[in-house]
Amino acid sequence: MNKNNYSDFDPAGLNFFGRVEQSPAHFEAFMGHMECWTALKTPWTDIYDTAKLLHDGEPNDHSPFLVDIGGNTGTDISYLVNKHSELRRESVVLQDLPDVLDKIQPPLVEKITPMVHDFFQPQPVQGPIHT
Repeated sequence: MNKNNYSDFDPAGLNFFGRVEQSPAHFEAFMGHMECWTALKTPWTDIYDTAKLLHDGEPNDHSPFLVDIGGNTGTDISYLVNKHSELRRESVVLQDLPDVLDKIQPPLVEKITPMVHDFFQPQPVQGPIHT
C-alpha cells in the first residue's frame, strides 16, 4: 500500500507522506497547505443534511458517527461538532499522525476523540468505540 508512483521515483523509495515527514519544513508547509485548502472550501455540513444523518443513524453512546481519516487538525470535523453540540466526543473520531494530533487546539480537542492512525494501515475503528 505504501508503494505508488511517487515512491517509484523517490531515492529512498518513500511515498509522498514519508518524504514530507523527513523534513520539518516540508511537513509544516504541507500541513499549512491542507489547513488553508480545507478552510477555504464550502463546509460539507452546508451541503449534506447532517441532522437527517444523525436522526437516521440513531448513534448510541459508543457508536462512531464520523471517523475523519487523515483529518489534519480537524477543520472538517469542527464543522460537524459546531453544528451538533449534542454529539458525544466518543462518536466523532479524528485520525492522523501523533505530530498532527498534537496541534489540535481547544475547544475542538475536548469535543472529539483524537486517535493516532496511519491510514496506510488497517482501520482500527470497526465498531463501537470505548474510551
